[in-house]
Amino acid sequence: MGFQTKPHFEVYPRKDGGYGWRFVATNNRITAIGGEGFTRRDDANRAIHDFFASVTGEEPHPPIFDVDE
Repeated sequence: MGFQTKPHFEVYPRKDGGYGWRFVATNNRITAIGGEGFTRRDDANRAIHDFFASVTGEEPHPPIFDVDE
């Protein structure tokens, strides 16, 4: 059996110098990616909050991790 993890969001640096976000499922696969880039990490975090609330209608959301690639 492969590596298992808890579902989580990641904020990562983009090649254009901004930040993006993605959702990683239990099987460690990326299952959602934010469609736009953000100039600040805080804006990417806010987009995650908005996305999660619009999909589930609730808070809190799975953890958010900063990824330095």
